[in-house]
Amino acid sequence: MKFGGSSNRAEDSSLKVGSDQSASLRRLLGLPDNNRVWSAEVAVGQLEDAGWVIDEVRKDHTPMRFSDIAALISYVRTAPWAFEDLDWNSAKPALQQLHAQSLSKPIDAVSHSFLVLATC
Repeated sequence: MKFGGSSNRAEDSSLKVGSDQSASLRRLLGLPDNNRVWSAEVAVGQLEDAGWVIDEVRKDHTPMRFSDIAALISYVRTAPWAFEDLDWNSAKPALQQLHAQSLSKPIDAVSHSFLVLATC
């Protein structure tokens, strides 16, 4: 967030990771949908409710590929809040299946991000 000199104007522009990303990974791991929605629409609504003016919104859904199971596990460990209910022992069958798959093709998921440019 930047605050403009004497104009008392604030600007915010930050890239956010959307909930579709963790949802696609949760499905791969056999976890239920946690119904946590974080999207450009939700962020815009919150900003507008707080009096911000939305200048621009950008959204992106692109393929995210993991070359092996170790890469997927490493990634999941970087976002523990998205996988609070993950029990590694219970996920073992899904992980073994994903490992077998990764021997012949990458593990595909969805990368979901958005950017909201807003001023107040």
